[in-house]
Amino acid sequence: MKILPKIKKSTILVLRLQVLFSLFIVLISTVFAYLFKLYLHFNWLSTFIIWGGFLIFFYLIYLMIIPKVSLIKNNEHLKLATTKKQVQSLIQKFAGEPLIYYHLKPDYLFPGILSYQRKNPDSEIQLRIIDEQLDYQIPQKIQPYLDELMASHKQTYINDNLTIRLKDFQINNQQLTLFTERTTYFHSLMTNRACDKKLSNRQTVRDMLEPSGQMTSLGQSLFSNHIGINVFIETSDQKFVFILRGKKVSIGANKLGIAVAASLKDKYALNEEKKFTLEGFQNGIVKEIADELQLEVPHFNIEQNFIAMYRDLIEAGKPQFIFYYKTNLTFTQLQQQFTPPKKAIQTNVVDGVTLVSIDKSNLVQDSFFKDYSVIDNLGQHYTFSPSHATALVILLNHLHNKTSTHS
Repeated sequence: MKILPKIKKSTILVLRLQVLFSLFIVLISTVFAYLFKLYLHFNWLSTFIIWGGFLIFFYLIYLMIIPKVSLIKNNEHLKLATTKKQVQSLIQKFAGEPLIYYHLKPDYLFPGILSYQRKNPDSEIQLRIIDEQLDYQIPQKIQPYLDELMASHKQTYINDNLTIRLKDFQINNQQLTLFTERTTYFHSLMTNRACDKKLSNRQTVRDMLEPSGQMTSLGQSLFSNHIGINVFIETSDQKFVFILRGKKVSIGANKLGIAVAASLKDKYALNEEKKFTLEGFQNGIVKEIADELQLEVPHFNIEQNFIAMYRDLIEAGKPQFIFYYKTNLTFTQLQQQFTPPKKAIQTNVVDGVTLVSIDKSNLVQDSFFKDYSVIDNLGQHYTFSPSHATALVILLNHLHNKTSTHS
């Protein structure tokens, strides 16, 4: 059975408003034309001409007051590879890389490269951080285009803050060492999150910073590469929690998203000496879960709940860390306490206001591998962004390995 994409409520709302405005324009033009005929004694031909003039006049006003940025069409694809065609082109471009795939469907490739994965779901791993208080610098070759790059985010609510940049990493058996420094959210918006924006020089940031057309190593990458954290939440009644992302987030707008997908904020992750430590890493994640879901996670442990790290091709190789946490709450209990403040919604502290529950069996339908679409436990249809779909595949592989280990 072919799954039809869900029509977003925002799209239906705008269509209704446009129909109402059109009817209002016809009505008000007719009223004005009738008054001219009634009091100025115009003939029917003159009245019709007057009616047409009013129709054009009010329609021009309508065009002026309707926002130029329509809610119906999201322009995210102009700065990132987010359409199916764009993603497939990106996958073909990096076909020589070890791309991510679901273990039961190896023919369906996802736009990510696995950097590190827990070999055994129950094995112990050790995270180590070597931090430098250095600041990332925007490459000289893209500085003339910064205004153009920031303009591509005009539909997004953005608030700059200091974030943690992953400069490089090393793997030694079960020890993962992270080399970190500083960057800003704005720097990431102008590099990773606008990497495929066609600029006035007819090139993209990806073209200029990776002219070879190949993925450079993280240590050689010139992108901002702030650390992305992705936390999957499973409830006590075995439902996975997702969130319908808002229209003003900088990536994955109006798509179904991971329960918590955020950057590490300096106010949470840095200690009093402004150093980034493993304790700060954990605190940053715990605080983001509390901000996004109003959920306390007293048993969260960064090394025990860590699944994998991968490089997101959609964002030019930005490092993404994936975590998996099981809460003692049922989905209904979590939903009842999920009451984000109005200010948090307006300022994008939370990515969305609608929680969605999906059973594991509904996450591995054929539609997910074809167009990233899923059906929730209420029968509603949703679509994941390519980045979040990639992270989800890594989780599903992890859960499979965990089941196989225990069987």
